[in-house]
Amino acid sequence: MAWPGQCSVALIIIVCTGLTSRAALPHPRLVESLDVDQRVTSGVSDLQLFTVRVLKATFQHMHWTRLMLVHDTMHEPTARRLMASYQNGTVQAFHLNWQMSPEADHVITCAQYLKMADSQRMTGLNVRINQLLDGIYKDHVTNDVTVHVVLLCSDNCTKSVLQEANVYDCRRAKSTALHMHTKWLIVENELKDFLELLDHLDNVATIKVFTRPLHATVWTLYFGGNNSRHLTPVALVSAGLDIDLLGGDAIFPNINFGLNHRTLVVSTKQWLHFVTKSVEDGRATYDGFCMDVLQYLQRALNFTSQMVEPADDEWGRLLDNGSFTGLMGQLQRKEVDLVAAPLTIHEMRERVMDFTFPYFVDYTSVMMKLPDPADRKWLTIIQPFRWEVHLAILMSLIFTSCLLTFMERHNPHNKTRDRDNSYRWSRDESFLGFYHTFWYLFGALFTQGGERLPTSLTGRSLLTCWWIFTIVISSTYSGNLIAFLTVSKQRAPFDTLADMLAQDSYKWGFLGTTLYELVYKSTDEAIHQAIWQHIVDLNQSDPAILSRDEMTHLKAVQRGDYAYIGDRTSIELWMEQDCQLVKVKEKFFPLQYGLGLVNNSPYTRLFSEEVMQMCEFGLVNIWIARWWRKQNRCGGAVVADATPISVLDVQSACYTLGLGLVLAALCLAGERCVQLRLGRARFC
Repeated sequence: MAWPGQCSVALIIIVCTGLTSRAALPHPRLVESLDVDQRVTSGVSDLQLFTVRVLKATFQHMHWTRLMLVHDTMHEPTARRLMASYQNGTVQAFHLNWQMSPEADHVITCAQYLKMADSQRMTGLNVRINQLLDGIYKDHVTNDVTVHVVLLCSDNCTKSVLQEANVYDCRRAKSTALHMHTKWLIVENELKDFLELLDHLDNVATIKVFTRPLHATVWTLYFGGNNSRHLTPVALVSAGLDIDLLGGDAIFPNINFGLNHRTLVVSTKQWLHFVTKSVEDGRATYDGFCMDVLQYLQRALNFTSQMVEPADDEWGRLLDNGSFTGLMGQLQRKEVDLVAAPLTIHEMRERVMDFTFPYFVDYTSVMMKLPDPADRKWLTIIQPFRWEVHLAILMSLIFTSCLLTFMERHNPHNKTRDRDNSYRWSRDESFLGFYHTFWYLFGALFTQGGERLPTSLTGRSLLTCWWIFTIVISSTYSGNLIAFLTVSKQRAPFDTLADMLAQDSYKWGFLGTTLYELVYKSTDEAIHQAIWQHIVDLNQSDPAILSRDEMTHLKAVQRGDYAYIGDRTSIELWMEQDCQLVKVKEKFFPLQYGLGLVNNSPYTRLFSEEVMQMCEFGLVNIWIARWWRKQNRCGGAVVADATPISVLDVQSACYTLGLGLVLAALCLAGERCVQLRLGRARFC
C-alpha cells in the first residue's frame, strides 16, 4: 500500500457495531441536513450517515488533513461514504479480510508480553495487521508526523488490531514508539472494559452515538493514579454537529504529557559529585549532578525511573567480538532504556547507542603530586638561571679573557724600542697574561673591580662593555635569586604531555574500562600512542595502572612519582582536598557528557530537546554551583611563578658585550695604523 508523504497523518480507529440494525428514526434536524444523494446511497442508513457527519466534524475540529481508514467487508459502504464525502483532507483506505480469531477475546498487555516465552509471543500474531502497523510507523519516521488511522470493523476485529498495536513496541524491543506517535478514535458501544486494559497506547478516544436525543459523546482513555486507565468524557457533538469540549481543550489530552507516567529502566554508576549512592534499610538512593538532570527530565517528560547498575561495575569496555561491557553493554543489549551517568560522547560508542544533546563539557588533564621543595634547596643558588645561561656566561668569560689578553699583547701602545732596537713593555703588565685578565673579569661579574685598568684605548673599550654586561647579568641574577629565596617555590615536574614523556621519574595511568582506553587504543597521534604503549608496558607488571577504582589512582598520586590521566573536574576536586596535588597546564581530549539511550531509540529526539531547553534555562550552571562549590582551601599555599632566566632574557647584555668586542677591535686597528705612520716600530 502506498503511503503519500504529506502533512500529519492520523491513526484513528473507528469501530461501528450494530449500526445497521438500529430501528430508531434519525433526528428531524439530521433529516433536513441530509441531501438527496446521501439518502439514496446504497447500503448506508441515515444513522450511519449521521455517524459519518459526526466523524467529519470531529476531524475538522482537530484539523486532521490526512487519515488512514481501515475497514472490513461488512463496513465497506460506510467507509466508502466517509472517503467520498470528506473534502478537507486525504483519506487512505486499508481493507482487512477479517475472520474471527479466538485470541481477540482478551487483551495481552505489554507487561504480560515481556514475560512470555518466545514461542508464546508468536501465538495469535496477525501478519496482515502487523503489516498495517509497520506501514503506519514507517510513515511517521519518514515524514516526522503523528499518524491517525480510521478503523471501521467489527468488535473482534477492533480488539485484535488494538491488541497488536498495544504490544507493537514491545515486540520491537524499544526501537519504536507507536504509542506516542499515533492517535486512535473509536466509535463503539461495548468495548469499555477492553479499552481500559490497554497499558501501552497513549492516545485512544471513542465516540458513542445516541439516538434519544440524537447526539454523540467523545470519551478518551485517560491516565489515572497508580498507572490506572479509565475512559473520561471530553466532548459532546450535538445533532447540529456543534462540538462542545467538556472541561478541557483537547480530545487527546495525553499527547501533552510526554511519556504519560511510564516507568523507564535507568542504569547509572557512581562518580564523584555526578552520581552518589547511599543505602538505607536495604534501599539504594542516588543523588548528584546527573540525578538532578534525571529528575528534571522526569518532571518535564512525565516518567518514573527504576534504577539499576551494571553487574560488572564497568563503564563500557570494547571486547574483541564487538560487544561492550558495563553501561554500554546494557544499552547495546537493550536491557535498559536510559543511562544517567557522566558518559562521554564518542563516535565508536554511537555505533551501538544514541546520545542526547551534551549537558556537560569538560577536558582531560594530568594530575600529580608536587615534589618536596626541600629536596632541591641545595640548587637554589643556580636556579635563577637556566643551565644554558650559566654555560653562556662561562664561555663569554673565557673568550673575553683571551681576547683582551691578545689585544693588550699586540697593542703598540704597550711597547717601546730601546737604543739597541730591542722591545720591552712600557706599561703595567697586568693584562698581558691570561691568568690576571681572567680573574679580573671574573671579579667584575660580582661587581668587584681590580687595582689597575688597561692604559690602552682598546683594553678600556672592551672592559667598559664587559662591565655593562656584568651589571645586567648580576642585577638580573640578584633579583631572581631574591624571588627564589623569599617565595616558597613549588613547580610541577612537567606541564605538557611532551614533558611527561621526556622524563623517567613518573609513571602514569587512567581509569580502566572508560573512554580513555577506547580512545588511546584507536588514536593516530604519535604522542598519545607513546603514552598508551608506556601504559601497556607498565600494566604487565603493575595492574593498578588501569585500575577501575578511582581511589586507587588517587592514593598512587599521593604517594608520589605517579601521574593520573582523567577528567579535569574530578582532578580539581581532589586538588581542593590536597594542596600538594597539581595538574598540567595542557588541556586535551575534550569531553562531552550526554545521556545514553538504546541505538535508534524513538526517545532520542524527545530527550535531546528537553536537555537543550534545560541548558538554555541555565539550570546546568545552578547545579554545577551546587555540587562544585569553590572552598579555596589551598588559598594560603603560594605556588610561585618565578621562571629561571633564559638566554633570550639576557640577550641585550650579550649584544652589549659583542659591541664592545667590535669596538675594541676597531681601536686596536686604529692604534696600529697610527704607530705605523709614525714609524716607531714594526709589529709582527
